[in-house]
Amino acid sequence: MTDGAEQGRLRSAGAVVWRPGETGPEIALVHRPRYDDWSYPKGKREPAEHVLATAIREVAEETGLRVVLGRPLAPTVYPVASGMKQVHYWAARHIGEVGFVPNDEVDEVVWLPAEKARERLSYERDVAVLEDFCLGPMATVPLILLRHAEAGRKPDPTGPEWAAADLARPLDPSGLADADTLAGLLASYGRCRPVSSEAERCTATVRPYAAAVGVAVETEPAFTVASGHLPASVARAGAQRSAALAAAGEPAVICAHRENLPVLIGAAFGALGARPTDASPLRKGEFWVLQSADGALASAERHDLENLAEPGAAEARSAMRPPNCQRLAIEVGYPTPPEGRPTMADEIARAVESEIANLADRLTAPGPDECLRCFLMRMITEFGCDGTYRWTIRWRDVRAAATRNLLNQLSRRGGFCDCEVLMNVFPDYPQVSVALPCAGMSRLSSWKPCDLRRLRKSA
Repeated sequence: MTDGAEQGRLRSAGAVVWRPGETGPEIALVHRPRYDDWSYPKGKREPAEHVLATAIREVAEETGLRVVLGRPLAPTVYPVASGMKQVHYWAARHIGEVGFVPNDEVDEVVWLPAEKARERLSYERDVAVLEDFCLGPMATVPLILLRHAEAGRKPDPTGPEWAAADLARPLDPSGLADADTLAGLLASYGRCRPVSSEAERCTATVRPYAAAVGVAVETEPAFTVASGHLPASVARAGAQRSAALAAAGEPAVICAHRENLPVLIGAAFGALGARPTDASPLRKGEFWVLQSADGALASAERHDLENLAEPGAAEARSAMRPPNCQRLAIEVGYPTPPEGRPTMADEIARAVESEIANLADRLTAPGPDECLRCFLMRMITEFGCDGTYRWTIRWRDVRAAATRNLLNQLSRRGGFCDCEVLMNVFPDYPQVSVALPCAGMSRLSSWKPCDLRRLRKSA
């Protein structure tokens, strides 16, 4: 893994930390005196650090809070002086405290109801993350499906007792190191019930995690592949067991083999009313995390030991996303806070960012008579969808600021991102080959789409 500059982007991670409040969730926000702004706890990834570990570490360092990660939220992407910065976020449930000490980086932590947090946040991109958090379930249950780490050489398949020798095959030194790394990553999701194949290489992969969270590893014959062969009866039993664990609503980790994991993964997704979005086999040490709520899939993300597997956190609603949704995270333009006495390089960088901000504001501004549907069609065509209501929120804040319940209305009609608003909320408007001019609206708070049928006839 690189030191956080993958694909030309500076990678960071953080969390929307929440706890139950009297009238709903309360959100933890941090104040940074250097910038005099309010945001979520987040920070840069350290060299050779996985983003899951970054999120947990940054929350603890900036707030003194202990958390368990839930469903991933849409990442934000924005320019900084050294390039483009991408921040991966998760919903994170507060489970304890290690103690907060005000410092030069963060001098205050506050808990606010979601609506108050929305008003306090300094950046629109953070408001969009909060909207994503509020639209989905807060409390979710993880089911992790993991392929075992690197093991020693397979025994001679022609020798005596080959099947027993293969089941007893241990992890090699690289696999043992990976198992220790996995212990920390899996612990990001809290205390889960580890259920493993009977093979030593599988139980050894989750043994450090089980020791770290204080639970015992359970072995499951239905998850065991002997002699590299998967009989149909064992596959069926494994699928039933995986589906049962997914539907049980109990945090669990399944560790199994290359041969049977596709069956187990498909059964787990199916039990939650969805299907896998990536059918490629898991590599050794790689894992899926399925978060569910009320028996339905809330998110699915895939991680390996080195990189954040793409599309990673943006898979939050993969089971519901339109197949052609590009999920391009586009967000540019924000005022750079003062950082003390600026250098000439600082001034140049700020001037460039200011120009980018002005350009981005002009390019993404709804027209004076542009309805929501036509604005979304234009924005998605030019910039793509990042899996959130980013462009819907942009239109609402400019054209219909009084319509505060617009997102809830769209959600009830089948919209969970900008692409889905186009495909599900306005399904009666046919596809057109070119973007057409807008018919206008009867009032500023209207979210009724332009009549593309009439426009199409005159195009």
